[in-house]
Amino acid sequence: MRMFFLGLAAALTMTLASAQSYGVVDFARVINEADVAKKNLTELEQLQQRYNTLLQNLQANLLLKDDERQELYGVITSATAPTEAQQKRVQDITALSQQRAQELATLRQKPTPSETEKLALDQYTQMETKSREALQGLAQQLDAQLQDRLQKSRQEVRTQVKDAIAAVAKEKKITLVFDTEAVLFCDNDLTDEVIKRINKK
Repeated sequence: MRMFFLGLAAALTMTLASAQSYGVVDFARVINEADVAKKNLTELEQLQQRYNTLLQNLQANLLLKDDERQELYGVITSATAPTEAQQKRVQDITALSQQRAQELATLRQKPTPSETEKLALDQYTQMETKSREALQGLAQQLDAQLQDRLQKSRQEVRTQVKDAIAAVAKEKKITLVFDTEAVLFCDNDLTDEVIKRINKK
């Protein structure tokens, strides 16, 4: 009987010792509170805003030639602030587009346009159609770029969080770390320490 209790005590001791090598982390909370995740989210929001501004600008200026559209695109998407000359050029391109739009509206209302007016009407209509097609393609391209950046950002954050969890676990000699969603109870929560570790970088 004494041997039984000694064996039970030894088993209990081993179980308790083993329990100390387990920990949990609230992975979702770490992601939400990690500085790198907040920074990446801010950058993505700014990028999305730039894309939206570009698309709205091009949508408002459909009557542009290919080179004019490319020039406008280049200035708006530039990483640096536009120079005075570039700002003036954007204003000129925008004004030209608006002038053409007014001419097109006038031509469309004419019941019997002249041959010259018919040519102008056809030219402006083709320009408008081409711009809409280019805008649709650009919108798809920008959306794909945004999704790619989002995917890379998520992967970057997950990698840094996992590295921080591994570093904290090694320091505490913890062999297994679970997500809190997979564990009903554990008094060895490493979440706060992981957040501090990842935010030190």
